[in-house]
Amino acid sequence: MQVTTPPGVRKRWVDSVRGIAMLCIVLNHTDIYLVGEEPVVSFDLFGTNALMTFFIVSGYLFFRERKPFSLRRKLFSEFRHLVVPYFIFTTIIAVLKRWLYGEAVFTPGVLLEIVCGQASWFVAARVLAGIIFASLIALSIRYGGAILPAGCVSLAVIPFVVHSDLLYIWNADIALMSLVYLCIGYFYHKAEHSFDRRSGIWLCLPVLAAVVIIKVFECRYGICVPVSPEHITSFPVFFADTVLASFVVITFFKRFSRCRFLNYVGRNSIVFYFLCGGVPLLTGMAFRRFQLAYNGNYLLVLADFAVVVALMSLLTFIIIKFFPFMIGKTRSDIRRAGD
Repeated sequence: MQVTTPPGVRKRWVDSVRGIAMLCIVLNHTDIYLVGEEPVVSFDLFGTNALMTFFIVSGYLFFRERKPFSLRRKLFSEFRHLVVPYFIFTTIIAVLKRWLYGEAVFTPGVLLEIVCGQASWFVAARVLAGIIFASLIALSIRYGGAILPAGCVSLAVIPFVVHSDLLYIWNADIALMSLVYLCIGYFYHKAEHSFDRRSGIWLCLPVLAAVVIIKVFECRYGICVPVSPEHITSFPVFFADTVLASFVVITFFKRFSRCRFLNYVGRNSIVFYFLCGGVPLLTGMAFRRFQLAYNGNYLLVLADFAVVVALMSLLTFIIIKFFPFMIGKTRSDIRRAGD
């Protein structure tokens, strides 16, 4: 049976999907900082799926059933909730990291990294993709609906055929590629009721089996599927892997979305993502200081992961409670959202 959400009520499954995707990213960062440069579990195994699921969910949220689309309002929202937090968090994290390593805090290189969107590549790509996607929606409303999918597909091809340093500013290559995923989420929301009537939880198992087969295929034949057009060795495999995995996760959590902790992480995923750059680093250093360096036992990584999640949850609570401006919100916004 399909679970529907009344108009005006926050969709818990969206938060759950973002929550589980965010925890996957946190686990990967924890793995890297505790073990070293190469994580025990490859990022391609689940990290890529988590990030592309974020793009699909973002596209889903671009569609509004009962409100006319306003480009000005959407761009302001993107600036307030993503651009402002980007500059605040990346500046703070850059200062703390360089202070921790005893390096000069503000250098032209650090400032250029932040300004060019390299300090948090995923958020930068999401910001640029959101601006382009919102503009395409506005054009499609004014001049014809076909502009949106045609524009997304056309622009997504660019990073695969054009090689230019300009594509690395605000991670334009990833932003352009992700437009297809935003488009999928947008049109899924537009046809959600019709689509859900024709599919159901019963489809999860065969689709999950297909995802597992694709993963085995990738490992067996050395197919790379990072979130980087330059390094993807087979986009059809990448596309099938990420879209089918997102279908499984979304379908599952549309029916099982009552985990409060996942909802909390999903609602505040932007804070958790920025904290990924610092908290796992600090806990990894602390573990090694207490003679708990990785020794081949993955349970140690999971123990560190539990500590990281606990600390990030505490810091997120403090930020939301006392410094909501850091995520582009006011105290009244927090109260309305139930955070």
